[in-house]
Amino acid sequence: MKLETMDKVITTTAIAVTVANAAPATSIFAQGPAQLKADDGWLDITIVAANNWTGAIAASQHLLQTAIQHRPTERDDIGYLQAQWVKITTNPPQKVVLDGEMVGMTPIEVCGVPQGLKIYVPTQHLDEPVEKLTGLPNLEIVEKFPQPEQS
Repeated sequence: MKLETMDKVITTTAIAVTVANAAPATSIFAQGPAQLKADDGWLDITIVAANNWTGAIAASQHLLQTAIQHRPTERDDIGYLQAQWVKITTNPPQKVVLDGEMVGMTPIEVCGVPQGLKIYVPTQHLDEPVEKLTGLPNLEIVEKFPQPEQS
């Protein structure tokens, strides 16, 4: 699968990719970073890259356990990142499920709409995005914007 954000393109092998704005701990495939915040301005993206059904079951159990404990995943076959926009492409095309309903096939683009839903909560600043991608199989990350050199 290829996952493109505003600042990078990620290519890896995965059995599941979940994009969430907010999800309860029981939505286990959305729980890579844990402690999802509906009002932080970021889409939370979790990539599960288990090699077989046993690995998928173990990854699922781990995601549930870490979500309940409010801590990010630490498995090498699970990656996560945050973005305000994402495009997911797969070969071959895969089913896209939205809130439990199949709505189409990949490719799909998802965009967060800041303040698209009025929810009254205490005001907070935009947190820095979090990500953990190391350990995913066949991982390739291409930065879309050169990073300034450190002096």
